[in-house]
Amino acid sequence: MPATIILSGTVTDAKMGTPVPDADVHIVGGPNFGKKAVTDKNGKYKTTKLKPGRNLVEASLAYNPLEKDKTMNASATLDFALIKA
Repeated sequence: MPATIILSGTVTDAKMGTPVPDADVHIVGGPNFGKKAVTDKNGKYKTTKLKPGRNLVEASLAYNPLEKDKTMNASATLDFALIKA
């Protein structure tokens, strides 16, 4: 059985460098479409049980949404620095 793929990372404020709690991190394209996570008080998130492949991941809150493209064949880290809307 293949290892479980995990996507994790941190969402921060691009200007201040501080963590962004309660930000939504969604997979909006690819084999894991619809998977999501919410950042904790330290701006950290984790999504588990992902399928390998190329995914489009978006983070947002009271900030301009930011999308990143990530191909995952193993667990990966993807950080976001958001700009206030």
